Amino acid sequence: MKKSLLVLYLLGQVYYSGYAQQEQISTDSLYNLSLEELMNIDITVASKKSEKLSDAPGVISVLTREDIDRFGGLSLRDILERVPSLTPTSGFWTDRNAIASRGDMVKFSSSHVLILIDGRPTREIVEGGIVSDMLGAFPVNIIERIEVIRGPGSVLYGSNAMSAVINIVTKEVERNNVAYSEIRGKGGANGRTLNGQFAVKDLKVTLAGRMLEKEVRNYSYTYPVADFFGVVSDTATITGSIPDKSAGAFVNVAYKGLRLSTSLQDYRTGYLEQNVFGLNKWTKNFYNAGYDFKLTSKWNSSFNVTMNRTTMQTGEPVNIKRKGTDQVIEWTNYFTLSERMNLVTGVLYNHMKGKENSTDPTSGIDTISYNSRGAYALYAQLDYWAMPNKLKLIAGFQANKMEKLDLDVVPRAGLIFYPTERINIKALYGKAFRAGTVNETGINYLGFFVGNPNLKPEHLENFDFGVNYQGKKLTVGVNYFHSTQKNSIVRGTKMNAEGNPELMDLGGGFFFPITTYNNIQDFSIQGLELEGKYYVTKQLYFTGSMLYQKIDSDPILTKNMFGGTDTTQVRTPIPNFGFKAGLSYTASRGVTVSVFNIYQGELKKNLYPQNGLNSVNASSSHNVLNLYVNLDFMKMFNIDSNKKLSLFMQGENMLDEKIWANHEGTITPYVGGRSIYAGIVVGL
Repeated sequence: MKKSLLVLYLLGQVYYSGYAQQEQISTDSLYNLSLEELMNIDITVASKKSEKLSDAPGVISVLTREDIDRFGGLSLRDILERVPSLTPTSGFWTDRNAIASRGDMVKFSSSHVLILIDGRPTREIVEGGIVSDMLGAFPVNIIERIEVIRGPGSVLYGSNAMSAVINIVTKEVERNNVAYSEIRGKGGANGRTLNGQFAVKDLKVTLAGRMLEKEVRNYSYTYPVADFFGVVSDTATITGSIPDKSAGAFVNVAYKGLRLSTSLQDYRTGYLEQNVFGLNKWTKNFYNAGYDFKLTSKWNSSFNVTMNRTTMQTGEPVNIKRKGTDQVIEWTNYFTLSERMNLVTGVLYNHMKGKENSTDPTSGIDTISYNSRGAYALYAQLDYWAMPNKLKLIAGFQANKMEKLDLDVVPRAGLIFYPTERINIKALYGKAFRAGTVNETGINYLGFFVGNPNLKPEHLENFDFGVNYQGKKLTVGVNYFHSTQKNSIVRGTKMNAEGNPELMDLGGGFFFPITTYNNIQDFSIQGLELEGKYYVTKQLYFTGSMLYQKIDSDPILTKNMFGGTDTTQVRTPIPNFGFKAGLSYTASRGVTVSVFNIYQGELKKNLYPQNGLNSVNASSSHNVLNLYVNLDFMKMFNIDSNKKLSLFMQGENMLDEKIWANHEGTITPYVGGRSIYAGIVVGL
């Protein structure tokens, strides 16, 4: 009876608070696989169907449950920063946690990266790419693996899938179990997790949650004091704190072909804007209802209804609140045309609606922006083994029709060639797009800042050429990519038909240029990626990656209100060079010790603005070294492996680096220094 009450109480904690921290999942099932199977597992993100990683039409990295167990990680951001070519960063005050792929962080948010939960999209549509809620609060204790396409994915996944698609694959129910963990850290940091999976015949239920409150840090910031004309006369210093609180929950119910899932993320932290420390709150509610069924022996089908509801609210000095909904109704079909040929087709309807309001009663402003839009899409992707186990050909497209815009088509094509059994060559071509957001198309801030309802979607054209080796203990891949982005949506001055800036008359002979969004920027990013995994033994494991990339663009020249010319240059906070390396040892008796280091090179001064008066050089290179130790007492003393009792320690930024993000001269603390957490996991 007491045990039942305890389980009900823990499950109640998920429902009412949605809180939990990372659970250390047993890797017994993974260790039953051979090393070769571990490094070439089945994935679904590239074709919406199961296929071997080496056969998938994309440049793809996978973090398995074993990777997560070996190196730890308290949040989705902590885990994703270990993925090759993904760089964690900060996207201005609106997106304190952002992620960039292949150096593409030319926006103030992660608008070119699409995150999926079990293949379903989690878009934010007011700004168009805020992912702080997902990166900070998603319950990572429910993750089975993470599949990442580096490059375009719009053929199958639509808007925002430009520079990366990140698919979070949650765990399937294998047996009835429940696990709970507690975590503590310096400065009152605390967290807890809950994870439960239950099966009754064909009914399977998964519940998970996490909560984490990190150490509150105080920061000092020195900024220049300037007059109306921008002349600096002095400096001033302010001190403030930035909290970091997160809560997330996930529920999935499956009965035969029916799937119902939902997740809730609540993330609260702060920022530095207008030389004032402010607070932000992000929430995301994800819902999906899906039904999988077989029409014939060679025709499988899947029907899904997905909705995302997102909010963001910030206090002084910004004082705004955003609400947005993104809904997708989609029917996907999988055809086995022959032993060599497979076809995936689908149709969907997407509707988005969003609004931004001022929360400052003294501002005289209510609605800042509002817009809604519907879109229809048809997509297809065909793969054909022209030479069995030697040459695979891929072709696909998506046709997308949005309200008030012309029909748009993005294609995909490529080949995978095996000159030997263990070497494959991938040559891939694809396009992707991102549609204008609520703010970009519908903002109207007192007439000074207005949206552009006639914006064309941004477009990316990408080429990949890679060579990969798949051995029994070693995998190595090298890939060259070249991406060109056109019709990029850039904030700038609104121009009239003659190419002159439109001005607002303030009275008294004063005029002010009107700001809007325009499709005026084209640029390209090219680079070289290297990644590898090596099992020295099944216990000793090494993983590493490297990215070198550079961005090329012509400056934007526009007339200003004084008759002169303004010059705008594309900038990115991602350095040209970085590498990642991890080493892990897991003993058969239950001891795991792992280190993982992330190095980011110096930022190019012409691509990244600096504030010389700031005491921290935001452009300098840095290393972030993380340490993870786990003691599994069930393995240590050879007790029932289905039970859990372990102690763990997670050390973040062990070199105590101080990292500040710089956004057009605004400096915001991003990594505040060393953090060490300790915890215990119990499970039945």
